[in-house]
Amino acid sequence: MTQYKKFLQGLYISASSFSILWKYKKLILYLGLPIITKSIMALIVYNLSVDPASFKMPFFTKEPILLLMKIAGSQNWISFATLFFINVTFLIIITIATIALTSHTDKIIQHKEISIKKVFSTVRKEKIKKAIIWSLIVFIPIVIKNYAHTIAFLNKKTISWIPIVVFVAWSLATAFVIQVIALENVSIIDAIKKSISTIKGIFTDYLGAIFWLGFITLFSLMPLVLLERYLIPRFKSQILVITAYIMIMIISCIIPTAYTISKTILYRYFKNMNLGTRP
Repeated sequence: MTQYKKFLQGLYISASSFSILWKYKKLILYLGLPIITKSIMALIVYNLSVDPASFKMPFFTKEPILLLMKIAGSQNWISFATLFFINVTFLIIITIATIALTSHTDKIIQHKEISIKKVFSTVRKEKIKKAIIWSLIVFIPIVIKNYAHTIAFLNKKTISWIPIVVFVAWSLATAFVIQVIALENVSIIDAIKKSISTIKGIFTDYLGAIFWLGFITLFSLMPLVLLERYLIPRFKSQILVITAYIMIMIISCIIPTAYTISKTILYRYFKNMNLGTRP
């Protein structure tokens, strides 16, 4: 198969992930519930910190983690430690939810019916332990990426791109770690190795899937840009602000879910290809 056909196959797989999500709408609950809960909590904390006397919606909100980071930056080390604990806890919950979503998607691919309750019952202590360890590992490059600009020797323009390059390389190498943890009984080290071999084998397909997801994301953000830059500044309407926030929540739930479904399909395809069976 040519690289062009592999790229098109990645596009098709990514598009099919939205079809699966549309047919099995309950899949959005895995990542949707923790994302929405954390976002609402972040919004409440932000508003109370700005004006505790009168709870008001902000004019426009940024990504919840950035808001919490801004709050923690103005507090003492206890607040920062609390922020660190909240973010790590959320990351662990999301990782476990992603493992469950991957397991459920794989069952759908194999035309097996299963409930959400049954899926979580199959997520054993071993996988939860691996999810916690992996979350802690993943949190390190995220912190480095967000705080690299504060490191003195990285402020030089000639090497300011190094953290970004390292982060992208790490993201590619570990793209399928969650899928391996969910579907295989291997250690974290072996999961990283399998992820690397997977991305090497279907890199072009993966690029096609990412391209389609990026296109859908940009297309879905266009109404938000219209709201933020033109409608909200002009009409100063709280209804428009709430509408924009709800749209952000919907996009924040759909895109990561579709991304996880796409990666699960890709991993199953790569695994079947190596086994010599029909994908």
